[in-house]
Amino acid sequence: MYPRPNRQPGVPFSDFPIDQVGNKSPMVTHGTPSRYSLVIEGLEGYWAHVKRCNSNRDKRKEFYTFVAGQGLHVGFVHPKFADELRRFPGIFTFSENKSVGNIIHLSRTLSNEKDCTAAVGGVMQILAQEGKIHSWRNERYPVVTSFGSPSMFWLERACVPYLGTKAYHTHLNGFTIVDGEMFLWVSIRVEDKMHQDFPGKFDHLVAGGQPINMTPKENVMRYAHLRANVPAEMAEKAVPVRTISYEQIDGMKIKRDVIFCYDLEVPYFWQPKNNDGEIDAFKILRVSEVARIIRSSTGSYKANSALVVIDFLYRHGFINPNEHGYLELQQALQQGDNE
Repeated sequence: MYPRPNRQPGVPFSDFPIDQVGNKSPMVTHGTPSRYSLVIEGLEGYWAHVKRCNSNRDKRKEFYTFVAGQGLHVGFVHPKFADELRRFPGIFTFSENKSVGNIIHLSRTLSNEKDCTAAVGGVMQILAQEGKIHSWRNERYPVVTSFGSPSMFWLERACVPYLGTKAYHTHLNGFTIVDGEMFLWVSIRVEDKMHQDFPGKFDHLVAGGQPINMTPKENVMRYAHLRANVPAEMAEKAVPVRTISYEQIDGMKIKRDVIFCYDLEVPYFWQPKNNDGEIDAFKILRVSEVARIIRSSTGSYKANSALVVIDFLYRHGFINPNEHGYLELQQALQQGDNE
């Protein structure tokens, strides 16, 4: 825990950190802060984000089951995308099962991870060149049945929702406490990157996909440096707190994501700096203001990051347990496959 400054009521936060564009947040410039445990009323705005991240789940029954290895279920494929895969019979085969429905098999002639990766990757590159897969990232995720299980093959990140395989992420809530009030660092994503999924949206201090051969804590520390220039000795103190999961269907794509959530208390005088070009600016806001932004709009915050902030609000006492739907909303933060 870092020293937490105390000021007399009415004294401005004259030495509080500023964001990268040189502007102090209007929410932290003047005034007498309220206690950080102030309970925020009303849950309706939060539900909008949960529903957005779990939209169209009822359509999953229309998807083919995707299996690999010794018949292990690893994903789901939309019928239209399945038609594209039929063009490659040496790599994908098809069958029908009365209890499961239509099944796509990764050919058993592909007997190891390296061969599977090369074969599937070649197909995905062809489809991307034909304009049927978008936002290629040159970043590969392991295809697994559950976190930590042996990977069947590696898959380009942009292709993951087309094969409906699981994806894992790490997110870090960076907070500080001044005068007994809690503040949260937020980042603003760049507007002009061609592969950027959420340009200009609010996001966490640190967030990123979980790559191959790295633990969630190692990944948090890696992204902490890339996204916010967090010193290693500070990032090491990040605390794992929870997982969030969701399942979202958008046309031919299905996201089956799990997020490893971390909290990190940072010194009140510390200033983040982006190192990888993903972030335009950082702002430090009262937690109550972050909650207001999330409750008032589904368009200003990166979709899955909003869920992680809602969980943060629960864990730090900002949501009233007397509110109707308190337990239902909390449980709804884990609607996906938490494995």
